[in-house]
Amino acid sequence: MRSIIIDGFHSFDIETICNIAPFDRIFYIGAPEDFPQKSNNVISYDCFSIPLGKYPSDFLDAEPLDECIINKFSRCESIVMKMFERNDFWFQTSFDQRKEWYLTHLRYWYHIIYKYNVSCFIKSNFAHEVYDYIIYSILKDKNEKTFFFSQLSFMNRFILEEDIYDYPRLTKYLSDNNKQKNPCSEVLEFINKQRVPADLTKNVFQIIENQRGVVKNQHKIIKTYNKKYAIVPDLNQKYFFVALHMQPEMTTCPLAGQFVYQDLIIELLDYYLPQNIYIYIKEHPAQTCIGRSENFYERFANRKRVKFIRTDVNSRILCDNSMAVVTCTGTIGWEALIRSKPVLMFGSFFYQFAPGCFCVKTREQLLSSIKTILSDYKIAQDEIDSFFQKVYEYSNYGYINTAYKRLINISEKENENTILQIIQSKIYSNFLLEKEGNQC
Repeated sequence: MRSIIIDGFHSFDIETICNIAPFDRIFYIGAPEDFPQKSNNVISYDCFSIPLGKYPSDFLDAEPLDECIINKFSRCESIVMKMFERNDFWFQTSFDQRKEWYLTHLRYWYHIIYKYNVSCFIKSNFAHEVYDYIIYSILKDKNEKTFFFSQLSFMNRFILEEDIYDYPRLTKYLSDNNKQKNPCSEVLEFINKQRVPADLTKNVFQIIENQRGVVKNQHKIIKTYNKKYAIVPDLNQKYFFVALHMQPEMTTCPLAGQFVYQDLIIELLDYYLPQNIYIYIKEHPAQTCIGRSENFYERFANRKRVKFIRTDVNSRILCDNSMAVVTCTGTIGWEALIRSKPVLMFGSFFYQFAPGCFCVKTREQLLSSIKTILSDYKIAQDEIDSFFQKVYEYSNYGYINTAYKRLINISEKENENTILQIIQSKIYSNFLLEKEGNQC
């Protein structure tokens, strides 16, 4: 027996995705209205219930956890315990409650994955909903296949990846296509629009938010931030620009790893940057009191070179006048690269391989990156153009996240056919070949 877990694909043709799957058993996690109706080998889970540990009544059949298994997934646990913060929009939970839910998820999916020989996991986004990150972690430990679709903020495109940190598929593509490429007219037009003067443009996040709608009932945290802590910046100073992420969000948890705690980034910069360089920090304008408290600002308020910047200051102006842009995985990062500004990335996202992007996990990497940036480092525009041309060729036009549907000029049918073709040719075909090989 060989099984698969499929998660998400809300409002897509999940019936067909399940029917063409070359597996004996399918575990599908999604909204009840998406549950496949005609597939006898499918076990469905309500994606709104299982985050709270509500599993089928046969849960007690699952073998209990021991210390060895729990310790094996300690890194997963540290990420997941922060990930539970997503629930705080609706209700507050204690540490003990989070721990109980975590152990429930770990026990259940460890049992399912090993009992039913789960050898593949497909999800219509990177794992970031607690239970899915646990599934991902167990399967990685078991050396099985995981596949994640990811919506890029770049040119209305999406990609398929096998890991949420290492990007092995993109890495291989860039390695196989290492010669410099001239951008096609569509890519060049997009890039040139990103390079117009900062005061004439909106960044990509603003465009997306205008389509999706901003966070309703803005909490007082932004008002407090602007009134009590933030200033209008002196753009004549030397500074690194830190663009804070809205939290809780996938872009930091899990994609930033331990740097989901963004204060760690500020501490590192404050310790290792030369004393004559300021640190300008701009809060995300959509931040609420869930994920950030006033204590965050208070902690750095009295540090002489750490300056919080008002949220109504144009981020691209801050970018253009900075020595470097600092982000976990934000759109401001690849926008900065296109505008020839070096980037310190404290996380993992598709543009981590771009020239001028310095990925930081350790103190040594940070020191090396700062030294390079301060040595009159320049990004060659033709190299950046070539990189984004390769991303364009590697990725697919369309939406995997339905929140982007109104942004993208593609029919539902054409979009679904693209996704089905990718699943069949780039995922299922590999398992069909394995099955045929075993039968020979």
